[in-house]
Formats: sequence, structure tokens, C-alpha cells
Amino acid sequence: MTDADNPTEGTRALYEEQAFLEDALDVLDDVFYVLGPDGELRHWNDRLLEVTGYSADDLDGMNAVDFLPDDDRARKAMDEAMRTGKEVVESDLLTADGERIPYEFTGARITDENGRVIGIAGIGRDISSRKAYEHQLTALHEFVDELTTVDSVDEVYRRTIKASEEILEFDLSIISIEDDRVLHPVATSSGITPEGVIEMPVDEGIGGKTYRTGQTFVINDLEGHPDAKPQGPYGSLLSVPIGDYGNFQAVSGVTGAFDESDRQLAELLITHTENAIERLSRETQLERQTEQLEKFAEVASHDLRNPLNVAQGRIELAREETDSEHLAAAGRAVDRSLSLVEDMLTLAREGKSIDTLESVDLARIARGCWKNVDTEDGELVVEIDRTVRADPNRLKQLLENLMRNAVEHSESSVTVTIGDLEDGFYVADDGPGIPETEREDVFEPGYSTTEVGTGFGLNIVAEISDAHEWDVRVVDADGGGARFEFTNVEAVN
Repeated sequence: MTDADNPTEGTRALYEEQAFLEDALDVLDDVFYVLGPDGELRHWNDRLLEVTGYSADDLDGMNAVDFLPDDDRARKAMDEAMRTGKEVVESDLLTADGERIPYEFTGARITDENGRVIGIAGIGRDISSRKAYEHQLTALHEFVDELTTVDSVDEVYRRTIKASEEILEFDLSIISIEDDRVLHPVATSSGITPEGVIEMPVDEGIGGKTYRTGQTFVINDLEGHPDAKPQGPYGSLLSVPIGDYGNFQAVSGVTGAFDESDRQLAELLITHTENAIERLSRETQLERQTEQLEKFAEVASHDLRNPLNVAQGRIELAREETDSEHLAAAGRAVDRSLSLVEDMLTLAREGKSIDTLESVDLARIARGCWKNVDTEDGELVVEIDRTVRADPNRLKQLLENLMRNAVEHSESSVTVTIGDLEDGFYVADDGPGIPETEREDVFEPGYSTTEVGTGFGLNIVAEISDAHEWDVRVVDADGGGARFEFTNVEAVN
């Protein structure tokens, strides 16, 4: 009679313990496996049978590489686990019918009592949900780039709904925007039309609560929720505020349709939507203000130019009849007023945007600007050989203003130098310079230290620089005087 025929109490306990461990492994949601030194499958739990579709007889004798599409990667992972003691690898798990399921495998080496490696034990975890979430995050970040090209709020709404369908895979979605304390539907999924959705006061329903509180709500049992007023046979609702504009809602016909990842992704989507709406609102407001300013400047310049031109003509006629220092002072005042009108009109028309950029030869355009400025006995030194991306007309205006500024602030003939910087260029003069305490103020509108200056010349320079997204600063020139440095300037190779 053997121990197997008449097991002792200790042997029975051992069998029971082994059966308990096997049962415990079989209830795991993860795959459990034990591999031999060559990767052959020695032990596994029932989860491996369920996931792969293989039978126990099929698995007996199979190798780890039979389950992974990349044989070399599988072998390297096993070698690394045996060498270092542990390895984690992400790979698709191949099923019996050829399906690929994203998995993360964690393996640790097994050694005998003498420290010899005899195999690997590990866990395989399905990461399909995680991979899908990562894919959706990537798609949402690409959606941000897409929104930067959108030029209307209605198009932002439409693309948001499209993203909710194609990226987040929501069945039905709707965007409602508040107007006069009522949430009006402005965009919906392809399955419904805005006309088919009832407008809702902001003090009613989950949508109204979302708008009033600025909080996201996930309702996975609409029928039993006291605040819910479903407009159809819906079981679940996800409601996200769109800032102060309104809300976004997704619905499903089944209960329990939305989880935490759905909430996070929906909030991220709507954050991008809200940012796009705010961008367009700012641009619309700025365009309106620019148009109003330009109209005002044109009217003002027309109304001011005519009487100033008349005054200028009368002063010239008076000079023919008499020689008076008062006429000279009046002439200077009229000339300054005309310059002021011209600068104000320039600021109003130009704004802060650049429509087109071209390749511009800095040396050539600088020499042309020098000819257009009344430089008296001044001298231009060009020490630059660079082509940059710029609006040629605006760049010309920038250079002429700097040249004119140098002449106006110098008591004698002035030398203006155009030179290279590592990522830009500079315009320097040998005039009196600008005190360090005043260098921030010189770009402010209306700031001037001379009677002939309008105070807008350097402000226009700063505006043009900002429009090109250049950086500008004032420093001391090498030989005294002021040096205006422009950096972050795109060069053309």
C-alpha cells in the first residue's frame, strides 16, 4: 500500500492547499503563467484558456513565443527576466483565432535551492482600455491644432460634436448655449437635429444645474434622478459646463454608460472648445475695436488735415508779407500737428497683425529707407548681409522711424548703423543715447523728449516688432548713442 492509496493527514493538507492556490489563481482577471527555462508553458490559470480560446490540451507544450507576434521581442524579454530577475513588456497577445489583444506582461525568474534559474512566473494584464484612453488623448491633442484654424464659433460647435462622436465614441451629444436665461441647442450629433431638442431654462434640469454651478455631472440612472428631465428614452447622461457660455451633454440609451475616463476626456474636450470660443471672441472684439479706431482716425485726420493745411498755406502767405518769429513758431506747430495726425492714422490702420511675410534683404531696404528720410548731413553704415522673413512695408516703416528718431535727437550730423545679431539685427546711432531709466518709456505712445517729435514714432516701432513676434530692447551703442536690438527674427537661409 502506498501513500497515494492511504494518504497521511499531512499529504491531504498539502493537496488541499495546492487545490486552494489553483482555485485562487483561476479567479484572477489577469493571466497567470509559469514558463520553463526555454520558454515552454508549464502552468497557467483558467484565464489564459478564456482569453486565448485554446484548450488545456492545446496549451500543453506551447511556448511563450507562440502567444506574442514579435518572437525576438518575446525572447529578449525572457532573457532579461532570467538575467535581472524581473522584466515588464507590452505586447499584443495572440489568440487561437488570430485576434490581437494589448497586454502587459510582468515576469520574474524562479530559482531552485542552489540559485539556479529554472523558469519564469508572471502575470499578463489586459491593457486595451488604457491603450484606447491614450489613443483618445492623442486624438484630442490633435483636435487642439485643428481648432486653431477654425474662424467661426458655429464651426467650433460643429467640430466639438464631431470629436465627441469620432474620438470619444459617444452615441448622442448636444451643445446648448445660454441666451436670456435659456439654454438653446446650437449643435447636435448626426442622429438628432437642434429643432428636435427642447430649449431648457437655466434653472431646470441637469443641464441648467451644470450651467449654474459650473460642475460636471455623470448620471448613470436618469430615470431615478430627481433633477433629470430626459428628452427621450435615455438611461445615462454626462453633462459638462462650457464656461459661462452653456453646456455640453452626452446621452446613452443604457444605464451605467459613462465612467471616470469618459468624464475626464469630455472635460478635456470641452476645455479645448471653451479656449477656442474665447479666442474667437477676443479676435472679434479686437477687430471691432480696430475698425472703430480706424474710422475715428480717418475722420479725425480728414477734419484736422484740412484746417491745418489751410493754416500752413496762410503762414506761407504771411511770411511773404512780413518776417516774424511768431510765424516760424506757428509753422513748426502746424508741421508737428500734421505729423501727429499722420502717426495716429498709421497706428490705427496698421494694428498688431501681419498679413503676409516675404523674404526681405535688410541691407537693400535700409538704404532705400535712408533716401526717404530727411537726414541732413547724416551717414548710413550698413554692416549686415541678411535676408529675413518680414512684411516689407512694415519693416520699411520701422527703419524709417528709427532713422528719423536718430536725426531728431541729434544736435549735429548723426551716423546710423544697421548691423547683425545672432538671431536678428540692430539699428544704432551715435547721438546722445537714451538714459537707462527711460528705456521702457520710449515705446509708450505720446512719449517724446523733443518739441518736434510726436511721441508716436517709437511706439509704432514697438507695434511693428510685436506684429512680427520679434523682441525689441534699447541698449547703449558701442560708440555712445542708442542701439535698438531686434531678436527672434526669422532668417532666410
